Amino acid sequence: MINIIEEFRQYKNEENAEKQAAYLRHQFEFIGLKTPERRLLAKDFLKKKRQISKLIGSLFLNFGICLSVNFNIWL
Repeated sequence: MINIIEEFRQYKNEENAEKQAAYLRHQFEFIGLKTPERRLLAKDFLKKKRQISKLIGSLFLNFGICLSVNFNIWL
């Protein structure tokens, strides 16, 4: 699964990253994304992640019910 930092790094802006790093005396690594770009990327990423979480939850719920039904039959 893709992590959000990897997603941000795909859109790295070297010029902005250098300015941001200089502002904080090169103490941290920066990707160079400004807030509007970062929010848009995060929104898309979280939307995909929510869809995957819902799918996994649905599969777990359905599989869990099947397991409990099958387990109860054997008791």
